[in-house]
Amino acid sequence: MGLVLPALLGGVLWHWLVAGKTRALAPEDTSEHGLGLFIPGLMVQLLLPSMVMFVLNRKLTEVSLGGRLALQVGCNLAAVGLVLVLVARHYGSRSGMGLRRHQGPNPLITALAAWLVTWPVLALATLANHGLLEALGYPVVTQDHLSRFVAEGAVNPLWVWTAMVLILPLCEELLFRGALYGGLRRRMPLPVAMVASGLLFGLLHDTSVILPVAALGTMLAWLYERTGSLVAPCLVHLLQNGLTLTLLTLFPEELS
Repeated sequence: MGLVLPALLGGVLWHWLVAGKTRALAPEDTSEHGLGLFIPGLMVQLLLPSMVMFVLNRKLTEVSLGGRLALQVGCNLAAVGLVLVLVARHYGSRSGMGLRRHQGPNPLITALAAWLVTWPVLALATLANHGLLEALGYPVVTQDHLSRFVAEGAVNPLWVWTAMVLILPLCEELLFRGALYGGLRRRMPLPVAMVASGLLFGLLHDTSVILPVAALGTMLAWLYERTGSLVAPCLVHLLQNGLTLTLLTLFPEELS
């Protein structure tokens, strides 16, 4: 019942306030250069942290949560900056990256309805992820960022919350929905593009959250498709990360 009620509430909100009232993506609305924009951005996102650590002659495990987030934020901003520079050089357009105004019902209501409908799926995907890891003999460990948040979250909390709830989700939406999904949908059926972009999004996170993050990424691609803008997907992403940190703040003993 705890999983059904949010979905029912979200479904009612979506049916009465959202359905049929948003501006869906047209086939040509996203950039045909999306994959070409995503790949260099991803390379910066993945390789730059290791290069910085090498130059500093330090191991990432020796860096505090605040320092790691500063590094991650810097690399994500560099990746997004590269993508936007390429867009400015006519390898796409800002609107083709989903950077257009939300048209339709209040984007916060739209995001809340979509998140409520999807939350039970994310919860079940989390359980399935843990069960799969246990069946394969892999340890089920908490994401390092979350473990460090519980241990060090009181240190500079404003920066930690700003990075994890605002900056990083916005960067990921531009890269994974705006560029990756935007490019994939130009080359394959929409459901396949949504799942493919979601799976890659999950695979680039810790093994403990691959399935729920993949499910979240798939839903965010669907929401982008239905609303024609990255505004609602960004709000859902911020909501998900914010709720996670809020629960860890209130119930740190439940981390395991």
